[in-house]
Amino acid sequence: MTKQRRRILEQEVAELTALLHEGPTLGELRAVLRRKKLDPRRCLLAGFVESEDGHEFGVLVQPDGTAVEYHRRVGSGTSPPRLLRWRVVDDPAALAASDYPALLVALEMVSSEARP
Repeated sequence: MTKQRRRILEQEVAELTALLHEGPTLGELRAVLRRKKLDPRRCLLAGFVESEDGHEFGVLVQPDGTAVEYHRRVGSGTSPPRLLRWRVVDDPAALAASDYPALLVALEMVSSEARP
């Protein structure tokens, strides 16, 4: 990975994590993390995608370095939010290669405590 690519991915993790920590649109995700006994302020968001039909996909890195892929239905006026998948990532390199390129950088940031 080039230095420029790494900087771009670090910036992506920093921006997504700032949204996780403070963004009004991710309040429901923060509530999910608290229900899972995780402090949202100590997690990194390494990838995030929203679909047009009200679904959200992403990958988080927990303070202990565990990566978790999630899928949830976002709440709307008629249906409550619902967590559909919460899966510990067994092969971060494969997931980074296929869906979330910033995942490996986020894992390194947690292990070196170079958090945004």
